[in-house]
Amino acid sequence: MSSTSYIALSDYETVQPIAGQLVAWSRLPSPSLMLMVGEAERRDRFGHALQQALERRGVSERELAKRLEVDPRKVARWRRAKALPDYYETQEIAAILRVSEDLFRHPPEVPKPPTYPIDQYLLENAGKDDATATG
Repeated sequence: MSSTSYIALSDYETVQPIAGQLVAWSRLPSPSLMLMVGEAERRDRFGHALQQALERRGVSERELAKRLEVDPRKVARWRRAKALPDYYETQEIAAILRVSEDLFRHPPEVPKPPTYPIDQYLLENAGKDDATATG
């Protein structure tokens, strides 16, 4: 008996998958970037977007938690990129903070801070200079 798996592409059509092929299907009107990035990246992006929205609206984590009727530690976990809210919580957050739901559904990348230019200060021959000066 052979084992064959099928991937549903729509309500009316199925095809055999190609070995090693990853398929993500969404009924959203547009393709979701969030389906293509990893869990950690989604949490980072959501946390940064939430932090920016909270700062911009002057709302504290505690105040948001009170209005959502959730534990303040839950909001802190979202902001610190430790967890993600569910779909309905996301809608409520967007409504409370008066931002587009798209900010949380497809948050932009977290800006990377500039790296410290330590390489500019490293002396390549520091050990050789010290050795020749003493000997």
